[in-house]
Amino acid sequence: QLAAHARNYLVSAFSREIVWAGWTYFLDGPRAERGTVPALYARRRRLLRLLLCAVGATLAGWSFAGGSWGALAWLGFVPLLLLVEDEKPAAAFAWGLLYGVIRWCAGLPWMHGFVAGFLQTGPPETAVWVLGLAATQALRWGACAGLAAFAPRPWRGGAFAALALAAEAFWPALLPEPLAYTQLHVPAFVAWGRLTVAECVLACNALLAARRPWSVALAVLLA
Repeated sequence: QLAAHARNYLVSAFSREIVWAGWTYFLDGPRAERGTVPALYARRRRLLRLLLCAVGATLAGWSFAGGSWGALAWLGFVPLLLLVEDEKPAAAFAWGLLYGVIRWCAGLPWMHGFVAGFLQTGPPETAVWVLGLAATQALRWGACAGLAAFAPRPWRGGAFAALALAAEAFWPALLPEPLAYTQLHVPAFVAWGRLTVAECVLACNALLAARRPWSVALAVLLA
């Protein structure tokens, strides 16, 4: 019974339905049972998804730290792809924006001190400026996630990868953050070209997010 509870608890982070003793419980929407166990799972599901977003985005940001940290880029977008799997475009955009903000702040922890010194501002005002700057950078990921949500569910990972690759080439960023920067510790790989590196990294993330035996095996082979 404890194992079944633990499984349902984890599944609730990604699915809107829970099957228990032959009954199907709906966590969100008009069919959700308010004030009962499913409603409790719905609240926990939101908390787990926020935690997944924060942890995944932080690890993705750390992939820019250099050296072996660059390996995190090969799975850095998987949490975001899991979050937008069942979302509508507006909600997917919000997840992408939040994910991008956390990712950018985690990748540039020194930015707070830089902005404070440049603008001569105190901690609260500096934090507002940093978050505003991070939000402008994160618009790229919000747009990719929101547009990918228009695709059928099985194709969202591939749609996100294609959109993110297009953004890598054409998105007008104030502070560019090419995915190739995460792989500078592999000079031969970087020599292939910035977009080729991004294409491989994004394809690996999409394959992992598909969660099929063949796709995971292909992602590991690609990485």
